[in-house]
Amino acid sequence: MPHALPPPDPLPGPSEDPARAAPPPARGLAGAAIGRAQIGLPTQGASVTRAVLVPAAGQTPAHCELQGRIYPVDPAAPPIRFQLNLPSPWNEKALHFGGGGFDGSVVSGKGNVPHAWPGSPTPLQRGYATFGSDGGHEGQDPDASFALNDEALRNFTGEALKKVRDVAQQLMLRHYGRGPRLTYFAGGSSGGREAMAVAQRWPDDYEGIIANYPALEFMGLILRANAMAQALYAPGGFPSWGKLDHLNRRVLAACDRQDGLEDGLINAVEACRFDPAVLRCRYNLDLGDSCLTDAQLRVVRALADEMPLAYPLAQGLRSAPPFGILAGANFAGPVDLGVLPVLLDPPVLGLNGYIVSMQSEYLKHFIARDPTYKPLGFDPVGGAPFQARVQQVSALHDATSIDLARFVRRGGKILMMHGTSDTIVPYSVSVRYVTRLRQAWGEAAVQGFLRFYGVAGMGHGEGRYTMAWKSLDLLEDWVERGQPPQAPESRNVLDPFGQSRPLCEHPTWPRYVGGNVRAASSFRCVAP
Repeated sequence: MPHALPPPDPLPGPSEDPARAAPPPARGLAGAAIGRAQIGLPTQGASVTRAVLVPAAGQTPAHCELQGRIYPVDPAAPPIRFQLNLPSPWNEKALHFGGGGFDGSVVSGKGNVPHAWPGSPTPLQRGYATFGSDGGHEGQDPDASFALNDEALRNFTGEALKKVRDVAQQLMLRHYGRGPRLTYFAGGSSGGREAMAVAQRWPDDYEGIIANYPALEFMGLILRANAMAQALYAPGGFPSWGKLDHLNRRVLAACDRQDGLEDGLINAVEACRFDPAVLRCRYNLDLGDSCLTDAQLRVVRALADEMPLAYPLAQGLRSAPPFGILAGANFAGPVDLGVLPVLLDPPVLGLNGYIVSMQSEYLKHFIARDPTYKPLGFDPVGGAPFQARVQQVSALHDATSIDLARFVRRGGKILMMHGTSDTIVPYSVSVRYVTRLRQAWGEAAVQGFLRFYGVAGMGHGEGRYTMAWKSLDLLEDWVERGQPPQAPESRNVLDPFGQSRPLCEHPTWPRYVGGNVRAASSFRCVAP
């Protein structure tokens, strides 16, 4: 049965405090301690390790920059490092920035939200208190050795977010004399997963969410990447860049015109059908870039086909999410950041190899908990010999369910965006999540709190169409003024002539209806 959509709680109004524009200086915050009782999950408390008054510069207001640490219960676990920026004047709002990858570095909170409109002010420039952190450890991807420690693993899979938010809240109370009346979260990839996680796991802490290409179904991605690695490292498995580019050109030739314009972008992505078997090399002999051997076709199929699992993951998921290699996602070459074979252990394959190398480290440290383990011997479908451990970790890492009732009741809103050509976190991940959400809640109810936009040609932050959008403006209008998004647009920041497209809510897509091919006004959002 669909969930009934309750009326939202009223939003708090702005403070009448005349000192709002003149908060106290940062003095006294250096060395400030936050007790463990003030943090909603177990820690040994937190402290500010550095406090600096930063003078105004350009559009950026004067602000107090705080850096600190949250101390673990387990003395063998690393601390969580964070940064909080407290501007003067303050707009009485806060924005929590998500991380990326395995979250091994501190997010400063001084940049813009992911894929911000060119020239738009950053949240700090708008007067937001901003903050970010690492995931509870230091390191560079694909290092996953931190996951050998249980507390560090839990911090990375979500608990660090709650701890950092609570510490930031306490420091805002001390600095301004009150907490924020509204708190937003913005992130992409792992940060997008974090955005969706906080809405579901800590719904009282946030009023609005921006989730770009969220890395949901992370365990499914790991299993899919493992199957792909096994196909790649089978004899003759590696397709050349030329072969993958030829495959992509053939997919475009088959599907690009379906949206009314041949422009290298497949807008009608879910209607795209291409059978790579037509590219099979004659007699299975590698005759160059215009064909694929059987071993290379198995690589394509390992990416594109359904991959049922022999056991359920968290949220009852029984398959690994497919990639869009047969619907426009280009895995070839430095422009689209595709597959480059480098004979290393773990296997590395350019940008897509990022997820392949990540799965290798993930299986070693999260699952086998043995740095010497050889992941190419793992069974991605049956989970042998670690099925129970896979399910245990999935329950932690994929704890992003469709139970958003508390968040919705409080008036929370979500903006989600995903590129249809993503080669790291496939577009299907977001489609599958939103489909489950609509099935449970009903489409009309979901319309009241979520918008999901697919963007053709957009990869994992890059691509033929590297988009920008006014996500924070749209979210503010929806949360604070009750104005849901109306005909929003995106812009291709790679196009010097200002290519734009309408942002169409899934499952609709932009059809060209005539006029300037670079203008969003020349397209209409149509249903499949």
